Amino acid sequence: MMQYDPTFIQKQVRDGWTVTETVKKVWWVQMDLLKTFDAICKRHGLRWFMDGGTLLGAVRHKGFIPWDDDVDLVMPREDYNEFLKIAPKELSEPYFLQTPASDPHCYMYWASLRNSDTTGSRECCMKTPQNNGIAIDIIPLEGCENSYFWYRLRRLPLKLVSTVCNTYVNEFNRRKSAVLLRKVLRKLRINVKKLYRWLEKQNSRHPMARHTKCTQTLIADPMVEGPGGLKRVIFDKADYAEAVELPFEDMLLPAPCGYDRILKQYYGDYMAFPPVESRAGKHDMVFEPDVPYKTVCAERYGVQYQD
Repeated sequence: MMQYDPTFIQKQVRDGWTVTETVKKVWWVQMDLLKTFDAICKRHGLRWFMDGGTLLGAVRHKGFIPWDDDVDLVMPREDYNEFLKIAPKELSEPYFLQTPASDPHCYMYWASLRNSDTTGSRECCMKTPQNNGIAIDIIPLEGCENSYFWYRLRRLPLKLVSTVCNTYVNEFNRRKSAVLLRKVLRKLRINVKKLYRWLEKQNSRHPMARHTKCTQTLIADPMVEGPGGLKRVIFDKADYAEAVELPFEDMLLPAPCGYDRILKQYYGDYMAFPPVESRAGKHDMVFEPDVPYKTVCAERYGVQYQD
């Protein structure tokens, strides 16, 4: 059972937004995961940076965005690959490093560090026997071509294979075409783990050291919607040349030295608050910070786990 700081988890109004006790508990679990992750990286000299809403929260709120419910981090591909080798040897219960290799029901192409004594996942994931503990997401940062055309061309077959893998494992997409494709793929018994290993091998061929531009590996489509599209998430490698420490709740965490340019590219005028109606968690999340995910998934969704 997680030991909370009773003063931290009290309901609080931050920047005009009421943060409930449940959300505060989720944040506390994620802060513990961050500290665990950071300790491993420091012991082994691995680089990582806050990203997305976590980076924005550090700059604008000195912590979590009050209406946010996740943690996004990036690691240069070289460091990410090393972390995947090292972390399983250093982690013990309740911590679990989730990847498609360690959890066959996981469909994300990045790694998630989870607390197995808690519940925190998308509702569609809660219906599958994967680890659905509260998590922080660790996304590889890879080099990419200076030419947008050549990067998109290289990305095309990787995106296709990634879509096949995700459709095979993930029940979230219920469109008729996706349901039909899923039935066909499962009938053919596609070796998804082999495809994931192929994807990792292809992506590992583009370390940041070989390029002057970088981006997140097979960036999720929702991140590239809106003005700028995919170009929105292609950055100068120089913006990640060094880390600068920024306050995040009770910690100092590494941000990329070019965080101002990165945040402007992501969000435009990032210091302006979004409209009130847009201030809510982005995901259809189920949170039960005091209950193990196996209990919630079994009782609420009828999921059976094999010990």
